[in-house]
Amino acid sequence: MMRIHLLLTSLLAVSAIFGQTTFGECRLPHWSAMNRTTGKLYIAAAGTNTVLVVDTNQDQVVANVKVGSRPEQVAINEQTNRVYVACAMVPAVLVIDGAKDEVVGQVKVGRGAHGVAVNEKTNRIFVSCMDENVLCVLDGESNALLTSLPVGKTPTGVGVDPDINRVFVAIRDGRAVSIIDGAANTYLGYVAVGGEPFGLTVDSATHTVVVACAQDGQAYFIDGQAGTVLGRASAGAYAIGVALDAEAKKVYVSALRGGTVVPLDLATRRAETALRPFQTPVGLGINGQRKRLYVACREANLIAVIDTESGKQVGSFHLATTAGGHWDGRMKTD
Repeated sequence: MMRIHLLLTSLLAVSAIFGQTTFGECRLPHWSAMNRTTGKLYIAAAGTNTVLVVDTNQDQVVANVKVGSRPEQVAINEQTNRVYVACAMVPAVLVIDGAKDEVVGQVKVGRGAHGVAVNEKTNRIFVSCMDENVLCVLDGESNALLTSLPVGKTPTGVGVDPDINRVFVAIRDGRAVSIIDGAANTYLGYVAVGGEPFGLTVDSATHTVVVACAQDGQAYFIDGQAGTVLGRASAGAYAIGVALDAEAKKVYVSALRGGTVVPLDLATRRAETALRPFQTPVGLGINGQRKRLYVACREANLIAVIDTESGKQVGSFHLATTAGGHWDGRMKTD
């Protein structure tokens, strides 16, 4: 197993050029998560095994944290300011202190760790392990693995409704979303959806689950209490990533092959005009107060910044692709 050196976790301030802080290499950004309290966006970069940290209130990169091999999805407990990164090849969940943006621990989980979600009320972390077809349950206080349970073939995205203490897991090769009782850690059943469900988010205000189904290019709306499909909407070619804008009552879905991001209205469950173009968009982050959408474009190696009111791109972060690049981490205005 790869050893994680806690004292060498951050690549921040690798060098200083003309008095400016520069950051290390960062390639293939994909999955991301936003801390709505601090305004920090955490983006897993698969090409460099790092997590990029962007202060979205200042539009400035503040850290590039070294984590385990092949970081996948990211989740945040805003109450404890802990960031959880599923690392598929370790396999483990890396724990980042959001105040210092440093790795402070790791928890071994099943092979192929991919999706991760947090219940802030119970301080439980839920991790999907694609190669073992299980959901691992972690205790956020002790960083201990509590249990694991089978959920279906190739689990991917995970979401939590803390108010009803239910966990929802996208089952890629089962065309389903599994439902877990978060108190008893027991399997309750599943809801049939489209082909290759991936990204998943939960609006706890309405107990609505939204899952992006890549094969169908559809987003499915599920009643999390009743366990039934409410409707679906077109979300673009190979719909994969999702992000909830709680303030605007919308969900954004990235279409990896279509090169679009589609806004979905939670109330009407209809798609609005797609935002385009993007090159291989995956992870999405929302700063609702600033009305900004951050789109991680994997192959383009950049983070696009969108004004959600106008739908127009207002800036971008072009990431350094070489270790010797002098990259100041500032947003470039479009």
